[in-house]
Amino acid sequence: MRRKWKAMTLAEAKEIVSHLENLEGEEQEEEEMQEEEEQEEEEMDEEQLAEAMAAGQEDAEQQAEQYDWESGQLNAKEIALQQQQSKKDARKERGAAGGSQRAAAAVATAVGAASGSQRNRRTGSQR
Repeated sequence: MRRKWKAMTLAEAKEIVSHLENLEGEEQEEEEMQEEEEQEEEEMDEEQLAEAMAAGQEDAEQQAEQYDWESGQLNAKEIALQQQQSKKDARKERGAAGGSQRAAAAVATAVGAASGSQRNRRTGSQR
């Protein structure tokens, strides 16, 4: 009986050791995955920074195109056209927002009128 108990204990010990080894392997895999994810995030951050820098360079190039090198001043016509276009775009956005606000107000008015007419019917029938 004593030998059997020791054999079971040895088998259990081997099972526990293998389980612990598996856990260590899983932890290492998780750490490696986290490191890979962090590296990917850093690469994405670098890409985004590069894109932002490229966009900034494009803006600088556009401004350089607007610059009249002979007179040393910005091309006034070009600037005026851009300002007019930005004003038009802003008006369109405000108009679209105002339209949705007007529609919401019309719905609220219709709902209020409907509930008011129901109240009038109730009070009229009670009289």
